[in-house]
Amino acid sequence: MKNEAVKIFQRKKKSLLESWIKYQLADQTLREDLMSNEDLRTQSDELLNSIVTQPLRRIIVESGQQRA
Repeated sequence: MKNEAVKIFQRKKKSLLESWIKYQLADQTLREDLMSNEDLRTQSDELLNSIVTQPLRRIIVESGQQRA
């Protein structure tokens, strides 16, 4: 089940990122003087990547431990 969720997330990541960026840029509380749009995109992408890679690492480690 976890693997399937990660696969779905990976397939939808680009769409998720674009939607999330769109909503962040439209938010009234956005402070463009504190972070450029490019920095916002970069940090958002890094966060989504970490959400995907951390569960994958955990799954791999847990699978290895179960086989040992």
